[in-house]
This record gives sequence, structure tokens and C-alpha cells, in this order.
Amino acid sequence: MSVYTHSIMVASLITSVLSFVLFVPWLIYMYRKIRLFIFF
Repeated sequence: MSVYTHSIMVASLITSVLSFVLFVPWLIYMYRKIRLFIFF
């Protein structure tokens, strides 16, 4: 049972790290796009 919970914890950790890595460049892109849209 501990092996099962350990694999679930590893999978959730990998998923959270991957989503963060994919979310940060999108956030920077949207920030630049909105900033350019506001100022021009």
C-alpha cells in the first residue's frame, strides 16, 4: 500500500511541476500581450 501511495505522490508532484513550468511562459506572454494592448 505504501508503494501505491508513493507512486501517487510522485505522479502528483511531477504533474504540478510540469503545469507550473508550462504556466509561467504563458503568463509572461499574456502579460506582454495585455500590456501592449493597453499602451497602444
